[in-house]
Amino acid sequence: MTQALTISQLEKTSETDGSYAGVSNLYYTSVEEVPFAEFRKRVLSHDDTVYSDLFGGKVFILKNAYPKEEITKLRTAIHEFGQSTPPSFHKVQGNCPNFHTINEENTNYNILMRVHTYHFFGWNDNPVDIIKYLYESIEVYETLTEQDPSKIINNTCDDDVVVRMQAHHYPLGGGHTQLHRDTTEVIKVAMIMMMTKCGEDYESGGLYFLDMFGEKFHPESLLDVGDIVVFYPMLLHGVEPVDTGKTSEWSSEAGRWTIIFNNRPVV
Repeated sequence: MTQALTISQLEKTSETDGSYAGVSNLYYTSVEEVPFAEFRKRVLSHDDTVYSDLFGGKVFILKNAYPKEEITKLRTAIHEFGQSTPPSFHKVQGNCPNFHTINEENTNYNILMRVHTYHFFGWNDNPVDIIKYLYESIEVYETLTEQDPSKIINNTCDDDVVVRMQAHHYPLGGGHTQLHRDTTEVIKVAMIMMMTKCGEDYESGGLYFLDMFGEKFHPESLLDVGDIVVFYPMLLHGVEPVDTGKTSEWSSEAGRWTIIFNNRPVV
């Protein structure tokens, strides 16, 4: 039986033949819109073209993953969690609680950003049980990132890697993330779900990629609340400042919201 293709195999092959060498695979090449249910079926059946397309720079937009009304309620529940608990930081170890942090371009991080980040773990009570609710998409994410979804979903800090779901709130008045690329040592794919919509909840800014000519591709015009973006993490990407001409407080729910699918090594 032929071994199913993986991102790790593609990386290893391209490093061996010199086509990768840490400098290729940086640029957006194309976009494909596909219903979430169809993409999920392709991933769970180990469709090799998904992996080769992602590694080649294609950005997938998964339509209708979750209903807008439910995701809006989830966003409000996360915001209320942030209002009812003070900001704090915790290493992923022991009985790590759910927590949230405010990053005002903190220079201690490699990537400058202005964002309110919420961190949720399966062993804690979560707003509307976020990990259980998003399990179908987590199953897709973990399969793409070469994990066994049925096992890692139950991991605790006694294991090496755990599931960590993040919500990112980019406030009006310049919430952003600097242009960057992410390593693939632990996370083989990037997966982001929209909790707000450009043109309704905010007017400008948001996710972008660079093509090989330095031109920006902005997928947000194609995205609705409940849609998901999937791409290879080494692609150059960032979040342009959100509605720079407006202002909002960190305590406000206004702005751009996303869910980031994420795994985190235990300290």
